[in-house]
Amino acid sequence: MSIESTENANRFMTWLNAGITKGFISVNKENSVVHFLAEGMALKSPIIFKIFTEQDRELQRQSDSWKLIHRDLIRQKWHMTIGARKLNTLKLFPTSTEKDSGSIKIHSVIVIQNPAKYITIVPNNSELFCLRLTAS
Repeated sequence: MSIESTENANRFMTWLNAGITKGFISVNKENSVVHFLAEGMALKSPIIFKIFTEQDRELQRQSDSWKLIHRDLIRQKWHMTIGARKLNTLKLFPTSTEKDSGSIKIHSVIVIQNPAKYITIVPNNSELFCLRLTAS
């Protein structure tokens, strides 16, 4: 693992912590890009990485820089994996079975385990979504 990879992941987590703490990154709401669950902190992917790179002047100049940050975060192995293939991207499902909008929105997420290591104030767990922990 390179120093640059670790620096990118740490920079992302510092930005995420500041955003959650200061309230400019919404959590645990229907349209939030971050949800806290019993399993950890679910980051909607790729949108959270795209938001970060759009706000970082250095990364704005690089094409597909969100992929770099995503990859560097995965390299840290702070996230949950499932199955024999150790899948990195999990599925986040709404807990409600009501079909208000006519369709159920399923989100791809990276789940950071032990979020208190990275986030100063960890909110209560979301009641809106849950993970489906199968490798399918």
